Amino acid sequence: MRREELVYAPRFDRRLEESIGSALPVPGRVPLVITEGNYLLHEEHGWDAIRPLLDEVWYLDVPLEEIQRRLVARRLGHGDPEDAARSWVHGVDTPNAHRVRRDRHRADLVIRLLD
Repeated sequence: MRREELVYAPRFDRRLEESIGSALPVPGRVPLVITEGNYLLHEEHGWDAIRPLLDEVWYLDVPLEEIQRRLVARRLGHGDPEDAARSWVHGVDTPNAHRVRRDRHRADLVIRLLD
């Protein structure tokens, strides 16, 4: 998305587990903005309006086992007990990962993480 004026981007706060809208100023003179987000390729709930605004979207294809390992480690790093971390990852994050993976065909480039 190209603009001449200053725009504001959201920032995700892990402590709150929430997105903070308009938290990051992005001047129009910035030549490249790299963003990340699980739903940038999603086609439901209004997310389909995002893809046309982006010049390119790359999808990082990581094996599910590695995604789960990293997510458990992140939750442990935030102080969650191990059983709660694993429960959250398998009950919430894993179904979300499957949902996100279904939309990878919309990416301009799929980068596969190899062992």
